[in-house]
Amino acid sequence: MKKSIFKRVLVAMLAAIMLLSIVSCNKNAAEENLNTPSGDDTTTTADTSVYFDIIKDGKCIPIRYGAGATGAEIQIAKGVADKIGRATGAAVELDISVSYDANKLEIIVGHGAAADYPEVEQAISELGYGEGLAKMIGNKLVIVGADTESIELVIDEMVKVFMNTKDENNNVRVSDKFIVSQCVNEMIAKMPFYDGYTPTVVDRNDGCYSFEFKTNKNAFEKYLKLLTDSGFELYASNTIDENVYNTYVNEETGIVATSIYAEFNGQCRLLMEWLDNTELPTKAEDNKYTPVEGLESSITQIGLWYANGNTPLISPPNAEGREYYNYFNGMSYAIRLADGSFIVVDGGHDNPVSAQNLYNILKEQAPDPDNIVIAAWFISHDHSDHTGIFGNFIGKYKDVEIERFIYNFPGEELGNEEGMGKKLRSLIKGFYPNAKIIKAHPGQEFNIRNAKITMLYTMDVYFKDTLSDTNNASIVWKMELNGKTFMCLGDYSEGGDTLLNLYSAETLKSDIVQVAHHGISGMSNEVYVKIAPEYALWPVANFELDWPELGGPIKIDDTWEGEMNKYILDMPDEKVFVARDNVSIIGISNSGNITTSVYETVSEYLGVE
Repeated sequence: MKKSIFKRVLVAMLAAIMLLSIVSCNKNAAEENLNTPSGDDTTTTADTSVYFDIIKDGKCIPIRYGAGATGAEIQIAKGVADKIGRATGAAVELDISVSYDANKLEIIVGHGAAADYPEVEQAISELGYGEGLAKMIGNKLVIVGADTESIELVIDEMVKVFMNTKDENNNVRVSDKFIVSQCVNEMIAKMPFYDGYTPTVVDRNDGCYSFEFKTNKNAFEKYLKLLTDSGFELYASNTIDENVYNTYVNEETGIVATSIYAEFNGQCRLLMEWLDNTELPTKAEDNKYTPVEGLESSITQIGLWYANGNTPLISPPNAEGREYYNYFNGMSYAIRLADGSFIVVDGGHDNPVSAQNLYNILKEQAPDPDNIVIAAWFISHDHSDHTGIFGNFIGKYKDVEIERFIYNFPGEELGNEEGMGKKLRSLIKGFYPNAKIIKAHPGQEFNIRNAKITMLYTMDVYFKDTLSDTNNASIVWKMELNGKTFMCLGDYSEGGDTLLNLYSAETLKSDIVQVAHHGISGMSNEVYVKIAPEYALWPVANFELDWPELGGPIKIDDTWEGEMNKYILDMPDEKVFVARDNVSIIGISNSGNITTSVYETVSEYLGVE
């Protein structure tokens, strides 16, 4: 994880009074008070602070560690003594604490003294994860940290403060409000600290981090209790097949936390992100819209055959009779909702034709073609055959209103090397500054007009050590639309292991399925057996793929690919819609009746030559 140190130095002077308090993790203002150096105070301002001589006449107050100190804490205490001694030239006494005396002026280092020193216990209660704290509490200068790195940071900063504020005789005096705080991550430091357990922290991209509790459910449940005790309120809760997903919000700190408990392997995980960096899913009671009378909801699959302007025409024509090169893969769906707005899924390659086709279909299907609204744009994952469209669409069709984008791209720490997340966010903010951006998490329910979408899988429930295939970072969701269900799998692969482990056949069951990863590789037929769809949308241009990089040509209706897709291939032909260059529409009436229609090209659908 890239670590950035958030530092904030409060500087103020009231006559001869000098500040000796540095807070880098946004502690309360009450804790940020003025401290005076050695010497006479000539200010006329009333000063109610109490002052302590930390170093006087070449001698530092005693440094102590507790009887319960670990070997690491003892080494840290030795480091404090060494750094103060070298920086100031003061003589330093270091030893284990043998008895508690509230009136004795001391420096106490580490959590091991908490059993004997209430001042240490108080300091620990004020810690955030990834934070180090040096604070004057009573007659004790307490130094504690969430981990070795954070405590080392705060020690170094404290010694700097001593050096910057010592007088000409190297004496150092602090006030009873003295506090130095350092943290490796400001958001993590705002999370309540659970002493006795330190979870692993993972960077999950887009300003989202996770605490990994592994299979320590006891510690996890205690921490969730600590969350609510410290000001987090439960926003939403969803239990699916004994997998528990909760969303918590703390308005004061501006943090959203999402808890995940996976029943099949006992894994516990807590996600954290800034509230102003993501939007919360709309609850059912807040989902307001006006249906257009007589308008049918529908799912439209947009074809993938189209000319690539950067590649010469094929001469002679290929076996399909095509006179141009085509993209074999890609994915583009437009879902029309009851009020005439749309949900768009992916969009296809970086090609002006893919953008033009999507725009033309939205314009054709919108009740008012001059007022196209995309209520949500779902992005399955960050491969160019799914996200390449954005540069062409966003830059050209500025008349389209887009309310929100929903996706979850993994961080580099989890194996993502393409950096699409930052590029996409920059594009969105540049062209659609008012659009909401939602980082999707499992268990979330999105109520969008007459559609209810349940997020079943994101990288947040991928529990393998590394992400060897970015396809497995696809988001997987199930939509309810007018009583029918649609399972969108993106390019999710890994044999369907996680889906099969997490969810029952009852949960996975859907009327319509999008065939995973174009039917090419990685999925398991067992997943389709459990989904048991009546209709299938297959985002591939042709079953015979001439892909040298995949060892092609390959036939995805033959050999092992055929076994993987067996359930789909055994379905009636009229209920399986292969993208080709077709426009395939599944209409869903308000009463839940399904109708289907297929047009050979976008031009035919639009009624133009």
